[in-house]
Amino acid sequence: MSDDAATHFQALGRGLEDAWRRASYDERAFPALAVAHLEDAALPNTVTMDSILDWALTTRELPTQQDPDAKFGQPPLTMFVGRCFHISVLFWVDGTTAIHQHGFCGAFQVLAGSSIHTRYTFEERRRVSSRLQFGQLTARGSELLRAGSSHPIESKSDFIHALFHLERPSVSIVVRTFGDPEAQPQLCYLPPGIAYDPFVEDAWQRRIAQLVELLVSVNDPGCERRLTSLLREEDLFTCFRALRAARRLTDQRILSRLLDVLGERDREAADSFAAALAESRRTDGISKRRSGVVDPELRFFLAALLNGSDRSAVLDLIGTHNPGHDSVEGVVTFLGRIGQVGVPLEVHGESWDANIFGLPQAPVGWEDALRAELRGAPRLPATAEVIAYIERMKHTPTLATLFRLPV
Repeated sequence: MSDDAATHFQALGRGLEDAWRRASYDERAFPALAVAHLEDAALPNTVTMDSILDWALTTRELPTQQDPDAKFGQPPLTMFVGRCFHISVLFWVDGTTAIHQHGFCGAFQVLAGSSIHTRYTFEERRRVSSRLQFGQLTARGSELLRAGSSHPIESKSDFIHALFHLERPSVSIVVRTFGDPEAQPQLCYLPPGIAYDPFVEDAWQRRIAQLVELLVSVNDPGCERRLTSLLREEDLFTCFRALRAARRLTDQRILSRLLDVLGERDREAADSFAAALAESRRTDGISKRRSGVVDPELRFFLAALLNGSDRSAVLDLIGTHNPGHDSVEGVVTFLGRIGQVGVPLEVHGESWDANIFGLPQAPVGWEDALRAELRGAPRLPATAEVIAYIERMKHTPTLATLFRLPV
């Protein structure tokens, strides 16, 4: 390997290998060891993204790559492979991790850029199978991670989290075991309360979901009839995957009728799926809009909307990002700026820039009305246009958490 980035990762890997061997390769000891060695190595002070790329694109000794299909990272790059663990650099452009737990343990560190990190707990209410559970997913707080920030990765449900990367790209280092047999399956979570296995090896079920996506993408007239039949006969996990694949139906009334069909046999499942699909449409909308936003400050605002469970949580995140500043003023400023970001479209052959939130042009005086709304103050005298604009904001899914009060 060259003297540049690879040398530093080799030193980190060899030192961690020796330390873990002395701990008899105990998985419970690995997260703390991984954090300690990452912090001692201080790679954000000695390694840059450019040096990693220069080495990776010229070396003839690339380590065995652990995720060649780039299922996690855009892309991931394996820098060191040990006896029972590996070290990878993950590049992120517009990727947002799902809310997930881990089937392995280790640690991660921000190498470049920054991310919003949110932790969750899940209280199981009903176990359908190892692949699917219903319960209550609760956000336990968010933090802003900057270059040099490190965090242990615990396996199983001890560590449920999600990351929203701000800069393009953001780069993180992940030190992780190859897997923990006791922590399977590795579940993902959908608010407000579904845990599911996204990695289940069921080729038939995967193909069913792909076929549903095909029906939705071409607006097939037989889509509702076919899915109605499936929902009356199949197991709940297959129904869940089919409905997730159908969540982008142009006519949401069809999805509502399909959920009613499922409700005839299992009302709890239908209600849980309906709530999760509604929240997925909101988060999908934010993630989709992020690709059109390159300013890290505005991407942070989208991250706050995505990760904040209610108004208080969004304002707390914004306050953490700008200590000493009024969070409500921050929201007004962010909305004013991001409202100028357009989505280039073409209508009847003519170009047109739509507001990224789908809002009409803001009327004079909207800022004062929004400030009063967010502070819970009495509504100020306002024009009909301002009142209609604030109401439109309240019913815009991507802005929903701004108007959701803490429970």
